[in-house]
Amino acid sequence: MTYRQDNAASVRGLVLRATRLGADGAPVDGSTNGCDMYLTSGFISFTFTPNYAQADEISITNAAGEVCVYYKAPDTLQYVEFGLELCDPDPILTQMLIGGDVLTSTTACKPDGMEVTDTAVVGYAAPALGSAAQGSGIAIEIWTQAVIGGKSANVCPYWHYLFPYSTFSLDGDRVIENGNLATVFAGRGSGNSGFGAGPVLDTTGITPVVDGANFQWKFPTITDRPFAYARSDYAPVGLNGCFANDVTP
Repeated sequence: MTYRQDNAASVRGLVLRATRLGADGAPVDGSTNGCDMYLTSGFISFTFTPNYAQADEISITNAAGEVCVYYKAPDTLQYVEFGLELCDPDPILTQMLIGGDVLTSTTACKPDGMEVTDTAVVGYAAPALGSAAQGSGIAIEIWTQAVIGGKSANVCPYWHYLFPYSTFSLDGDRVIENGNLATVFAGRGSGNSGFGAGPVLDTTGITPVVDGANFQWKFPTITDRPFAYARSDYAPVGLNGCFANDVTP
C-alpha cells in the first residue's frame, strides 16, 4: 500500500460545534430546551496547543570532562490547551463552556423570526461562587475549508477537527469600553473514547433536507486521543444555534 494525498491546506474556520457530554463521555440526549449541541460561525479564533511532559535526560562525563553517556527519553503528550475567542458574548455557548445559567424571557427582547413557542435568550449569569462549573465537559468540533491551488478541493472540501473532551474557563479581563467586549476562553482537553462517532444532528424541519449523520466523526475507534482531524465531504455550514441529538433507531 502506498500513501497518497492531495496536500490540501486548511483555511477559514467555517463552523464550530460544541456537544454536551454525559458522565460516560458520550454525547448527551435530552438537554434543556433541546440544546444537546450548539453550532456557531461566530468565533474569531480557536487555538490548540499540545502540552508535553519533558522526559528524563541522562548525561555522564568521563574524567576528562567529555560526555561518555547520553540519553534522553521521548517526551510524552499530556494534554492539549485551548483558546477560544467569540465575536459576541453568546449566552448559550458561554453556559455550555463554563456552566452558569442562560437568562430567558417570553415577553422581552424577542429576536426577528421568533416562533410563539420559542423563548428569547436575553443574558447569562455566572455559576455560583464555589460551585463546580464544568459538569461532564464538552466536545468541540471545527470544520475548515480544504484548499488546493487557490480554490476549494474537488473532493472532501473540508477539514474536520475533533477535540473529544474539554473543559473551559473565562480567560483574561472583560473590558467594557469604546469597543467590542472580548469574550475569550481558555481550556484543556484530553482523549474520550466515549465520544465514538459523536452525535447525530437532528435536522428536522430544515430545508433543503440535510442528513445529520453526515457530520459525525468518521473514525470513532480513535477518540481516546486528545485531538484528531480528517478530510470530510460535509460540513454543517449555515446551521447555527441549538440542536438536539437524534437517537432515533
